Amino acid sequence: MKLICQSGVKTVKFLDRSFNADAHHAIMILDYIFKHYQSGQQFQFEINADVLNQKIIDFISENAPKGLLRFEIGIQSTYEPTNQAVKRMQNFERLSEVVQQLMSDGKCDLHLDLIAGLPYESYERFAKSFDDVFAFRAKELQLGFLKLLRGTSLRNDANEYGYIYQKESPYEMIENKWLSQTDVHNIHIAEDMLEKYWNSGRFVRTMNAVMDEQKSAFYFFYHLGCFYEKQGYKKMGYQLDELFSYLDRYLQREDYHELLIQDYLSQFKVKPKKWYLPTLTPQERKEVIKDLVERYQLDRELLFRYAIVEKITQGYLVVIYKDYQCKMDIYK
Repeated sequence: MKLICQSGVKTVKFLDRSFNADAHHAIMILDYIFKHYQSGQQFQFEINADVLNQKIIDFISENAPKGLLRFEIGIQSTYEPTNQAVKRMQNFERLSEVVQQLMSDGKCDLHLDLIAGLPYESYERFAKSFDDVFAFRAKELQLGFLKLLRGTSLRNDANEYGYIYQKESPYEMIENKWLSQTDVHNIHIAEDMLEKYWNSGRFVRTMNAVMDEQKSAFYFFYHLGCFYEKQGYKKMGYQLDELFSYLDRYLQREDYHELLIQDYLSQFKVKPKKWYLPTLTPQERKEVIKDLVERYQLDRELLFRYAIVEKITQGYLVVIYKDYQCKMDIYK
């Protein structure tokens, strides 16, 4: 551990999911990391969240530097018959408590895993598992597709469950008794939008506001993906401003439009090109900057040379790009 901490490596992954089986041992490891990590490092652990000892949770809450830890939690499904079929013991109620505690103070980044294509999980039931897990609003939700690997029980029982899968690596499932090929395709559509608009971390303000009003996160991403396909939007080789423009055209609401502007402008360290129409004319911009300088004692030259100023519902959005840093404020 000393060698690793001093190496300067940025990401360290612990792959043994049983590291937290012994609370004393786990706390010893975490304590060493907290005392010896280098700036910019992140330590990732795969954990069984429903059996994570409360002593470990409390120790993290009291001692962990923010952003140092990243926990990967394989939930896979919230449907009990599915978990039983793959011999997975999981207390989702306790798991939920642990996830909420780990997220409550923002100390840990969480990466939650779901798998599409498990036995007994229909399209509708998978959407329910997706919504159950997405409700945590973790930083990342990875949606994977079942692989029928050689030597696994599901590969051995493939005929019983009606699996058709790729005959070459990675042996990904194509369909089973509960999911048709169309169902699998539709889940892929939702997964693509999930990666672009949630897991990318580029739309934090907008997507959290949007999700506050959705009955189903899964069907939101699916319908957004259908809109993508209907409009013929790029799925690869796109520019960042195009992603924002696509979502803006889908949402078509002024409050979301303003949040998209804030999310977009916060992504850069130098002034970016705009995908949206300016909210102020050049003359209006001059008058607004003059007023802001007088009212808030701001630096006139700084605003004229380095700032993007936009009118939004709450007042004026001022984003200053200087010395490869972005500073954003809203003034009434």
